[in-house]
Amino acid sequence: MEGQTLLSELKKTVDALQIFSEIGKTLTSTLDIKEVLRIVLQKISELLHPTSWSLLLLDEKDMVLCYEILINEPAVDRNVP
Repeated sequence: MEGQTLLSELKKTVDALQIFSEIGKTLTSTLDIKEVLRIVLQKISELLHPTSWSLLLLDEKDMVLCYEILINEPAVDRNVP
């Protein structure tokens, strides 16, 4: 069983490295910040599988953080049939 566990962990590591490689390629492929953010967040989502998360960017004029992207899956009420 140890071999299967090791193989599974190795696959997770390879998958993560592939995602980071794709993010690196994205950062050098376009100057469109919206496109870069979209692709980076898509890849991070593939890696981490979050249910709720957000991206905030600094508004340098007002020096405040502003939501750029907000992803929040609705809570499921398990008591409702």
